[in-house]
Amino acid sequence: MEGLEDRQAAFPQEVDTGRGQSPDERGGASGVGRGAARSLCGCRWAGKPVGGNGLRVRARAICPARSPEHPVGQAEVAGGRSETGIARALAVSDTVTTPRPFRLNVPGAALDDLRERLMRTRWPEELSGTGWRQGADMDYLRDLCDYWRNDYDWRVHEARFNTWPQFTAEVDGVDLHFIHVRGRSPASTPLLLLHGWPGSQVEFLDVIGPLTDPEAHGLPAAPCFDVIVPALPGFGFGGKPRVPGWGANRISAALNQLMTRILGYPRYAIQGGDWGTILGRRISRNHGEHVRALHINMAYAPPPAGTPIDSGSIARATDLTGYLHLQNTRADTLTAGLSDSPMGLAAWILEKFRSWSDCGGVVERAIPRDTLLANLMFYWLPNSVASATRIYFETAVEGDDV
Repeated sequence: MEGLEDRQAAFPQEVDTGRGQSPDERGGASGVGRGAARSLCGCRWAGKPVGGNGLRVRARAICPARSPEHPVGQAEVAGGRSETGIARALAVSDTVTTPRPFRLNVPGAALDDLRERLMRTRWPEELSGTGWRQGADMDYLRDLCDYWRNDYDWRVHEARFNTWPQFTAEVDGVDLHFIHVRGRSPASTPLLLLHGWPGSQVEFLDVIGPLTDPEAHGLPAAPCFDVIVPALPGFGFGGKPRVPGWGANRISAALNQLMTRILGYPRYAIQGGDWGTILGRRISRNHGEHVRALHINMAYAPPPAGTPIDSGSIARATDLTGYLHLQNTRADTLTAGLSDSPMGLAAWILEKFRSWSDCGGVVERAIPRDTLLANLMFYWLPNSVASATRIYFETAVEGDDV
Protein backbone atom coordinates (compact mmCIF):
# COMPACT_ATOMS: atom_id res chain seq x y z
CA MET A 1 0.00 0.00 0.00
CA GLU A 2 1.36 3.38 -0.99
CA GLY A 3 2.34 5.74 1.81
CA LEU A 4 0.56 9.00 2.50
CA GLU A 5 3.67 10.91 1.55
CA ASP A 6 3.37 9.51 -2.00
CA ARG A 7 -0.21 10.63 -2.54
CA GLN A 8 -0.84 13.68 -4.60
CA ALA A 9 -3.87 15.42 -6.05
CA ALA A 10 -7.33 13.91 -5.66
CA PHE A 11 -9.62 14.24 -8.64
CA PRO A 12 -13.42 14.20 -8.72
CA GLN A 13 -15.13 11.58 -10.85
CA GLU A 14 -15.48 12.67 -14.46
CA VAL A 15 -18.69 12.77 -16.48
CA ASP A 16 -18.59 11.66 -20.11
CA THR A 17 -19.82 14.78 -21.93
CA GLY A 18 -19.10 13.62 -25.46
CA ARG A 19 -18.24 10.59 -27.56
CA GLY A 20 -14.92 10.03 -29.23
CA GLN A 21 -13.33 13.02 -27.52
CA SER A 22 -10.51 13.29 -25.05
CA PRO A 23 -11.22 14.88 -21.65
CA ASP A 24 -9.37 17.96 -22.87
CA GLU A 25 -11.57 18.24 -25.95
CA ARG A 26 -14.76 17.79 -23.97
CA GLY A 27 -13.52 20.51 -21.66
CA GLY A 28 -15.72 22.99 -19.95
CA ALA A 29 -19.44 22.53 -20.38
CA SER A 30 -19.68 22.95 -16.61
CA GLY A 31 -16.14 24.06 -15.89
CA VAL A 32 -12.50 23.28 -16.55
CA GLY A 33 -11.44 20.21 -18.54
CA ARG A 34 -9.32 17.81 -16.47
CA GLY A 35 -7.24 15.88 -18.98
CA ALA A 36 -4.16 18.06 -18.62
CA ALA A 37 -4.47 18.33 -14.85
CA ARG A 38 -4.78 14.57 -14.55
CA SER A 39 -1.47 13.97 -16.31
CA LEU A 40 0.41 16.05 -13.74
CA CYS A 41 0.14 13.37 -11.07
CA GLY A 42 -0.53 10.31 -13.23
CA CYS A 43 -3.78 9.79 -11.36
CA ARG A 44 -5.92 6.89 -12.54
CA TRP A 45 -9.59 7.73 -12.80
CA ALA A 46 -12.41 5.94 -11.06
CA GLY A 47 -13.78 3.90 -13.94
CA LYS A 48 -13.02 2.62 -17.43
CA PRO A 49 -15.62 1.88 -20.14
CA VAL A 50 -16.12 -1.73 -21.05
CA GLY A 51 -17.76 -1.75 -24.41
CA GLY A 52 -20.38 0.22 -26.30
CA ASN A 53 -21.67 3.32 -24.58
CA GLY A 54 -22.27 1.54 -21.26
CA LEU A 55 -20.06 1.59 -18.22
CA ARG A 56 -19.62 -0.95 -15.49
CA VAL A 57 -16.86 -0.07 -13.12
CA ARG A 58 -15.70 -0.99 -9.68
CA ALA A 59 -16.64 2.10 -7.73
CA ARG A 60 -13.62 4.00 -6.47
CA ALA A 61 -15.15 7.06 -4.90
CA ILE A 62 -11.68 8.53 -4.36
CA CYS A 63 -8.87 8.33 -6.89
CA PRO A 64 -5.96 6.02 -6.01
CA ALA A 65 -3.69 9.03 -5.57
CA ARG A 66 -5.70 9.82 -2.46
CA SER A 67 -6.85 6.48 -1.11
CA PRO A 68 -6.08 2.77 -1.07
CA GLU A 69 -7.18 0.58 -3.94
CA HIS A 70 -10.38 -0.38 -2.16
CA PRO A 71 -13.54 1.70 -2.53
CA VAL A 72 -14.85 3.75 0.36
CA GLY A 73 -17.95 1.94 1.56
CA GLN A 74 -19.35 1.25 -1.91
CA ALA A 75 -20.41 -1.68 -4.01
CA GLU A 76 -20.49 -1.78 -7.81
CA VAL A 77 -21.81 1.14 -9.82
CA ALA A 78 -23.12 1.02 -13.36
CA GLY A 79 -23.54 3.97 -15.72
CA GLY A 80 -25.59 3.95 -18.90
CA ARG A 81 -26.75 5.98 -21.85
CA SER A 82 -26.15 9.65 -22.41
CA GLU A 83 -29.57 11.27 -22.48
CA THR A 84 -30.59 14.90 -22.50
CA GLY A 85 -33.89 16.73 -22.54
CA ILE A 86 -36.91 16.64 -20.30
CA ALA A 87 -38.77 13.94 -22.23
CA ARG A 88 -35.91 11.47 -21.98
CA ALA A 89 -35.23 12.37 -18.39
CA LEU A 90 -38.78 11.31 -17.53
CA ALA A 91 -38.28 7.91 -19.18
CA VAL A 92 -36.01 6.09 -16.76
CA SER A 93 -34.46 2.94 -18.18
CA ASP A 94 -35.79 -0.45 -17.15
CA THR A 95 -32.49 -1.25 -15.42
CA VAL A 96 -33.32 -1.92 -11.80
CA THR A 97 -31.88 -4.45 -9.37
CA THR A 98 -32.84 -6.16 -6.15
CA PRO A 99 -31.67 -4.21 -3.06
CA ARG A 100 -28.32 -5.35 -1.68
CA PRO A 101 -27.41 -4.89 2.02
CA PHE A 102 -24.88 -2.12 2.62
CA ARG A 103 -22.83 -0.80 5.55
CA LEU A 104 -20.44 2.09 5.83
CA ASN A 105 -16.90 0.84 6.37
CA VAL A 106 -14.35 3.52 5.55
CA PRO A 107 -10.73 2.27 5.36
CA GLY A 108 -8.47 3.66 8.05
CA ALA A 109 -6.06 4.89 5.38
CA ALA A 110 -8.73 7.29 4.09
CA LEU A 111 -9.04 8.81 7.56
CA ASP A 112 -5.25 9.02 7.88
CA ASP A 113 -5.14 10.81 4.53
CA LEU A 114 -7.72 13.34 5.72
CA ARG A 115 -5.73 14.11 8.87
CA GLU A 116 -2.55 14.49 6.81
CA ARG A 117 -4.23 16.92 4.44
CA LEU A 118 -5.63 18.97 7.32
CA MET A 119 -2.19 19.13 8.93
CA ARG A 120 -0.62 20.38 5.69
CA THR A 121 -3.29 22.98 4.90
CA ARG A 122 -1.94 26.11 3.22
CA TRP A 123 -3.98 28.94 4.68
CA PRO A 124 -4.78 32.08 2.67
CA GLU A 125 -3.70 35.57 3.66
CA GLU A 126 -6.37 37.25 5.76
CA LEU A 127 -7.78 40.76 5.98
CA SER A 128 -8.08 41.82 9.60
CA GLY A 129 -11.55 42.36 10.99
CA THR A 130 -13.55 40.96 8.05
CA GLY A 131 -15.08 37.99 9.89
CA TRP A 132 -17.77 36.41 7.70
CA ARG A 133 -18.40 39.49 5.54
CA GLN A 134 -16.43 38.20 2.53
CA GLY A 135 -17.12 34.51 3.04
CA ALA A 136 -15.75 32.02 5.53
CA ASP A 137 -14.23 33.36 8.76
CA MET A 138 -10.65 32.05 8.84
CA ASP A 139 -10.41 32.12 12.63
CA TYR A 140 -13.47 29.89 12.93
CA LEU A 141 -12.24 27.66 10.11
CA ARG A 142 -8.81 27.17 11.70
CA ASP A 143 -10.40 26.14 14.98
CA LEU A 144 -12.81 23.76 13.27
CA CYS A 145 -10.14 22.13 11.11
CA ASP A 146 -7.93 21.64 14.15
CA TYR A 147 -10.82 19.87 15.90
CA TRP A 148 -11.60 17.86 12.75
CA ARG A 149 -8.02 16.61 12.62
CA ASN A 150 -7.37 15.94 16.30
CA ASP A 151 -10.67 15.30 18.07
CA TYR A 152 -13.48 14.38 15.69
CA ASP A 153 -14.26 10.63 15.69
CA TRP A 154 -15.76 9.45 12.40
CA ARG A 155 -16.16 5.91 13.73
CA VAL A 156 -18.78 7.10 16.23
CA HIS A 157 -20.91 8.54 13.42
CA GLU A 158 -20.24 5.60 11.12
CA ALA A 159 -21.49 3.22 13.83
CA ARG A 160 -24.56 5.37 14.43
CA PHE A 161 -25.39 5.40 10.74
CA ASN A 162 -24.96 1.64 10.58
CA THR A 163 -27.59 1.08 13.26
CA TRP A 164 -30.17 1.60 10.49
CA PRO A 165 -30.64 -0.97 7.72
CA GLN A 166 -29.11 0.29 4.47
CA PHE A 167 -29.18 -0.99 0.91
CA THR A 168 -28.06 -0.17 -2.60
CA ALA A 169 -30.03 -0.84 -5.77
CA GLU A 170 -29.32 0.08 -9.36
CA VAL A 171 -31.79 2.41 -11.07
CA ASP A 172 -31.18 3.80 -14.55
CA GLY A 173 -27.52 2.77 -14.40
CA VAL A 174 -26.71 4.36 -11.02
CA ASP A 175 -26.58 2.69 -7.62
CA LEU A 176 -28.90 4.38 -5.15
CA HIS A 177 -27.84 4.13 -1.50
CA PHE A 178 -30.75 4.30 0.90
CA ILE A 179 -31.87 3.66 4.47
CA HIS A 180 -35.10 1.64 4.70
CA VAL A 181 -36.75 1.21 8.10
CA ARG A 182 -40.21 -0.31 8.38
CA GLY A 183 -42.67 1.13 10.88
CA ARG A 184 -43.90 -0.87 13.86
CA SER A 185 -47.51 -0.59 12.68
CA PRO A 186 -48.77 -2.85 9.86
CA ALA A 187 -50.61 0.21 8.55
CA SER A 188 -47.46 2.36 8.31
CA THR A 189 -47.40 4.93 5.52
CA PRO A 190 -44.35 4.83 3.21
CA LEU A 191 -42.48 8.12 3.58
CA LEU A 192 -39.65 9.26 1.27
CA LEU A 193 -37.33 11.76 3.02
CA LEU A 194 -35.32 13.89 0.57
CA HIS A 195 -32.30 16.00 1.51
CA GLY A 196 -30.73 18.82 -0.49
CA TRP A 197 -27.37 20.53 -1.04
CA PRO A 198 -25.14 20.90 0.95
CA GLY A 199 -26.96 18.38 3.11
CA SER A 200 -27.02 14.59 3.24
CA GLN A 201 -28.80 11.62 4.81
CA VAL A 202 -27.24 12.75 8.11
CA GLU A 203 -30.05 15.32 8.37
CA PHE A 204 -32.65 12.65 9.07
CA LEU A 205 -30.95 10.38 11.59
CA ASP A 206 -32.72 11.95 14.58
CA VAL A 207 -36.23 11.53 13.15
CA ILE A 208 -36.12 7.92 11.89
CA GLY A 209 -36.90 6.46 15.32
CA PRO A 210 -39.90 8.70 16.16
CA LEU A 211 -41.35 8.25 12.67
CA THR A 212 -41.06 4.46 12.60
CA ASP A 213 -41.87 3.77 16.27
CA PRO A 214 -43.69 6.80 17.70
CA GLU A 215 -45.00 4.96 20.77
CA ALA A 216 -41.47 4.11 21.92
CA HIS A 217 -40.64 7.81 21.68
CA GLY A 218 -43.57 8.98 23.81
CA LEU A 219 -45.93 9.69 20.90
CA PRO A 220 -48.57 6.93 21.06
CA ALA A 221 -51.12 8.87 19.03
CA ALA A 222 -48.72 9.88 16.26
CA PRO A 223 -48.89 8.29 12.79
CA CYS A 224 -46.38 5.58 11.93
CA PHE A 225 -44.26 5.42 8.79
CA ASP A 226 -42.03 3.17 6.76
CA VAL A 227 -39.06 5.53 6.28
CA ILE A 228 -36.89 5.60 3.16
CA VAL A 229 -33.90 7.96 3.15
CA PRO A 230 -31.96 7.89 -0.14
CA ALA A 231 -28.78 9.71 -1.00
CA LEU A 232 -29.58 11.71 -4.12
CA PRO A 233 -27.68 10.38 -7.16
CA GLY A 234 -24.12 11.69 -6.98
CA PHE A 235 -24.33 12.48 -3.26
CA GLY A 236 -22.77 10.67 -0.33
CA PHE A 237 -21.83 7.02 -0.62
CA GLY A 238 -24.19 6.17 -3.48
CA GLY A 239 -23.35 5.84 -7.15
CA LYS A 240 -22.26 8.74 -9.31
CA PRO A 241 -23.80 9.42 -12.74
CA ARG A 242 -21.15 9.02 -15.42
CA VAL A 243 -23.08 10.71 -18.24
CA PRO A 244 -24.86 14.08 -18.48
CA GLY A 245 -28.60 14.45 -18.12
CA TRP A 246 -29.09 13.82 -14.40
CA GLY A 247 -31.16 16.90 -13.62
CA ALA A 248 -34.19 17.10 -11.35
CA ASN A 249 -36.55 15.33 -13.77
CA ARG A 250 -34.34 12.30 -14.24
CA ILE A 251 -33.52 12.11 -10.53
CA SER A 252 -37.20 12.35 -9.56
CA ALA A 253 -38.03 9.56 -12.02
CA ALA A 254 -35.30 7.37 -10.51
CA LEU A 255 -36.57 8.00 -6.98
CA ASN A 256 -40.09 7.07 -8.05
CA GLN A 257 -38.68 3.85 -9.52
CA LEU A 258 -36.97 3.13 -6.21
CA MET A 259 -40.22 3.50 -4.31
CA THR A 260 -42.55 1.71 -6.71
CA ARG A 261 -40.59 -0.94 -8.62
CA ILE A 262 -37.81 -1.79 -6.16
CA LEU A 263 -39.52 -1.34 -2.79
CA GLY A 264 -43.03 -2.15 -4.02
CA TYR A 265 -44.92 0.88 -2.69
CA PRO A 266 -47.63 1.83 -5.21
CA ARG A 267 -48.30 5.08 -3.31
CA TYR A 268 -46.17 6.98 -0.82
CA ALA A 269 -45.73 10.33 0.92
CA ILE A 270 -42.79 12.71 0.47
CA GLN A 271 -40.99 15.17 2.73
CA GLY A 272 -38.38 17.41 1.15
CA GLY A 273 -36.31 20.48 1.81
CA ASP A 274 -34.00 22.44 -0.50
CA TRP A 275 -33.45 20.13 -3.50
CA GLY A 276 -35.79 17.74 -1.73
CA THR A 277 -38.52 20.35 -2.20
CA ILE A 278 -37.80 20.64 -5.92
CA LEU A 279 -37.60 16.87 -6.37
CA GLY A 280 -40.74 16.30 -4.33
CA ARG A 281 -42.61 18.76 -6.53
CA ARG A 282 -41.30 17.09 -9.69
CA ILE A 283 -42.30 13.62 -8.48
CA SER A 284 -45.76 14.93 -7.56
CA ARG A 285 -46.16 16.59 -10.94
CA ASN A 286 -44.66 13.89 -13.16
CA HIS A 287 -45.66 10.78 -11.20
CA GLY A 288 -48.63 12.08 -9.23
CA GLU A 289 -50.55 8.82 -9.35
CA HIS A 290 -48.02 7.41 -6.86
CA VAL A 291 -47.94 10.34 -4.42
CA ARG A 292 -50.25 10.32 -1.40
CA ALA A 293 -49.00 13.59 0.09
CA LEU A 294 -46.17 16.11 -0.26
CA HIS A 295 -44.73 18.09 2.66
CA ILE A 296 -42.00 20.64 2.01
CA ASN A 297 -39.99 22.91 4.27
CA MET A 298 -38.69 25.25 1.58
CA ALA A 299 -41.82 26.89 0.28
CA TYR A 300 -41.23 29.50 -2.40
CA ALA A 301 -43.27 31.49 -4.90
CA PRO A 302 -42.26 34.39 -7.14
CA PRO A 303 -44.16 37.66 -6.70
CA PRO A 304 -46.88 38.42 -9.25
CA ALA A 305 -45.69 40.11 -12.42
CA GLY A 306 -45.30 43.85 -11.96
CA THR A 307 -44.95 43.69 -8.18
CA PRO A 308 -42.39 46.30 -7.06
CA ILE A 309 -39.46 44.84 -5.13
CA ASP A 310 -37.45 47.06 -2.83
CA SER A 311 -33.73 47.44 -3.43
CA GLY A 312 -32.85 45.96 -0.05
CA SER A 313 -34.55 42.68 -0.91
CA ILE A 314 -32.79 42.54 -4.25
CA ALA A 315 -29.40 43.18 -2.62
CA ARG A 316 -29.98 40.46 -0.02
CA ALA A 317 -31.12 37.97 -2.66
CA THR A 318 -28.04 38.73 -4.74
CA ASP A 319 -25.78 38.28 -1.71
CA LEU A 320 -27.31 34.92 -0.79
CA THR A 321 -27.46 33.45 -4.30
CA GLY A 322 -24.00 34.18 -5.69
CA TYR A 323 -23.13 30.50 -5.17
CA LEU A 324 -26.19 29.53 -7.22
CA HIS A 325 -25.00 31.28 -10.38
CA LEU A 326 -21.58 29.68 -10.05
CA GLN A 327 -22.91 26.16 -9.47
CA ASN A 328 -25.45 26.55 -12.29
CA THR A 329 -22.71 27.42 -14.78
CA ARG A 330 -19.16 26.45 -13.73
CA ALA A 331 -19.53 23.94 -10.94
CA ASP A 332 -16.69 21.67 -12.11
CA THR A 333 -14.18 24.52 -11.88
CA LEU A 334 -15.12 25.11 -8.26
CA THR A 335 -15.27 21.45 -7.21
CA ALA A 336 -11.87 20.64 -8.74
CA GLY A 337 -10.42 22.47 -5.74
CA LEU A 338 -12.98 21.33 -3.17
CA SER A 339 -12.29 17.69 -4.04
CA ASP A 340 -8.62 18.08 -3.09
CA SER A 341 -8.80 20.30 0.01
CA PRO A 342 -10.80 19.44 3.13
CA MET A 343 -10.30 22.99 4.38
CA GLY A 344 -11.68 24.39 1.13
CA LEU A 345 -14.65 22.03 1.27
CA ALA A 346 -15.39 23.05 4.85
CA ALA A 347 -15.17 26.74 3.98
CA TRP A 348 -17.59 26.47 1.05
CA ILE A 349 -20.18 24.32 2.81
CA LEU A 350 -20.11 25.67 6.37
CA GLU A 351 -20.47 29.27 5.22
CA LYS A 352 -23.80 28.19 3.66
CA PHE A 353 -25.00 26.52 6.87
CA ARG A 354 -24.20 29.67 8.82
CA SER A 355 -25.96 31.93 6.30
CA TRP A 356 -29.05 29.76 5.98
CA SER A 357 -29.63 28.66 9.58
CA ASP A 358 -31.33 30.54 12.39
CA CYS A 359 -28.14 30.75 14.43
CA GLY A 360 -27.65 34.42 15.28
CA GLY A 361 -24.34 34.37 13.41
CA VAL A 362 -22.92 31.38 15.35
CA VAL A 363 -23.61 28.27 13.31
CA GLU A 364 -22.98 25.85 16.17
CA ARG A 365 -25.86 27.34 18.13
CA ALA A 366 -28.13 25.71 15.56
CA ILE A 367 -26.11 22.66 14.48
CA PRO A 368 -23.63 20.80 16.71
CA ARG A 369 -20.03 20.76 15.48
CA ASP A 370 -19.89 16.98 15.19
CA THR A 371 -23.06 16.98 13.06
CA LEU A 372 -21.57 19.61 10.75
CA LEU A 373 -18.45 17.46 10.36
CA ALA A 374 -20.41 14.23 9.86
CA ASN A 375 -22.23 15.93 7.00
CA LEU A 376 -18.91 17.14 5.54
CA MET A 377 -17.59 13.58 5.67
CA PHE A 378 -20.43 12.49 3.36
CA TYR A 379 -18.87 14.77 0.75
CA TRP A 380 -15.19 14.25 1.56
CA LEU A 381 -14.79 10.50 2.08
CA PRO A 382 -16.60 9.32 -1.09
CA ASN A 383 -15.24 12.33 -3.05
CA SER A 384 -18.76 13.30 -4.02
CA VAL A 385 -18.74 17.10 -3.94
CA ALA A 386 -18.30 17.33 -7.73
CA SER A 387 -20.97 14.77 -8.61
CA ALA A 388 -23.37 16.23 -6.04
CA THR A 389 -22.93 19.82 -7.16
CA ARG A 390 -23.66 18.93 -10.79
CA ILE A 391 -27.35 18.75 -9.92
CA TYR A 392 -27.39 22.54 -10.36
CA PHE A 393 -25.89 22.57 -13.85
CA GLU A 394 -27.90 19.58 -15.06
CA THR A 395 -31.20 20.98 -13.81
CA ALA A 396 -30.46 24.36 -15.37
CA VAL A 397 -29.79 22.60 -18.68
CA GLU A 398 -33.18 20.85 -18.45
CA GLY A 399 -34.78 24.28 -18.61
CA ASP A 400 -37.89 23.08 -16.80
CA ASP A 401 -39.62 25.15 -14.15
CA VAL A 402 -39.11 24.17 -10.53
